[in-house]
Parts: sequence; C-alpha cells; structure tokens
Amino acid sequence: MTDRVSVRSARTPLAEVVTSSRTVRIPTPTGTYDLRHYPFGEFGKELRAELVTEIVDRLSEGVEALPSAGLIVCPEPGGNQWGVAVGYRTGLDVVILRQRPAFGEGEQKIVRRTAFYEGDLYAPPLPAGVPVVVVDDIISSGGTLDAILGHLALRGVAVSGVQAILARGFGFRRVAARHDVPVRCLVLDEAPDDPR
Repeated sequence: MTDRVSVRSARTPLAEVVTSSRTVRIPTPTGTYDLRHYPFGEFGKELRAELVTEIVDRLSEGVEALPSAGLIVCPEPGGNQWGVAVGYRTGLDVVILRQRPAFGEGEQKIVRRTAFYEGDLYAPPLPAGVPVVVVDDIISSGGTLDAILGHLALRGVAVSGVQAILARGFGFRRVAARHDVPVRCLVLDEAPDDPR
C-alpha cells in the first residue's frame, strides 16, 4: 500500500532545520535510541516565524486536500500545538489526546509504546459519524500513530488521513499499510528504521 503514502521534501526552512538537527543517544527499556532534536518537535525550544508559517501552511494544505476531514485529532506531546494551529487555519474543530486523564465521562485510555517512550494517551468521546484527520509532529517508529489509528478503528471512527511534519525512517509506511490510511509527511528524514 505504499502508493497511498506520499512524502514531500524540498529546500525550504523546514528541510534546512531537519538536516541541521542534532542527534542524542538516549537509554530505552530495550537498549538505546538515537533521538533527533527537531525544533518543531517536543524537544524544540525556538521556532523562527518563517518555519512556523511553512509548517502550518503546508499541514493545512494537506488537511484541506483530504476529501472528508471533519475533525482534527492530535496527540500530546508535539502534535497538539500543530493540530490546534491547523484547526485555526482550516476552521476544523480539534480533539487533543492528552497524556493525563481528565476523568471525563466516556474518556478512554490508549496504550502507546514507541521506540523510546511508553506512556498512555487519553481520548474523550468523539462525535459520531465525523471523519477525522490525525495531525502529528513526528512519526518515527510509528508506535503513537499505530495506537491512535487502532483506537479509532475499534471505536468505528473513519479516518480520512494522517498529516505529519516529519517521518523519521519508514515506520510510517508500515502503519499506513496496516490501517489502510493515507499518511502524508512534509519531509522525510531517512534515518534507519527502529526494529520495534
């Protein structure tokens, strides 16, 4: 199903910060993981206005190109600020999958395991019959995206597509094929895949 996956990349402020981002080796429960510090990800500290504009414009274009997106779903950390910005730009409502429970009625836990992180997400009830688009910052191993798409499928929620800033490696292709959902990334950082 790789024909349903598209990756765009060009010489832009986004491409430049990806190539200049530093890598830090961190311990994980199963060994180590080479974590890239991208300024637009959860470890970012500074964002130039031209980079924010490029990211929000391009993510919004991708969301608007989907035939039936009616709601944005985005995870903490990292995806939520971009999902909110895209929601503002496109006029779509946003649901944030939080890292901590809000103890709201109907809230459900999503078990998330990634190449370097284990922690759950909490989803509020979603409106029936509204197709969603998932917006996230970075897809590495695909663990977060796989957990979200699995949760949405179990709940009978139609997913129009996934729009992410960056795919690191090719884990996104496995997830796209497994869930039969188009995944579009603005840029690809061709790091080796994590075995997870």
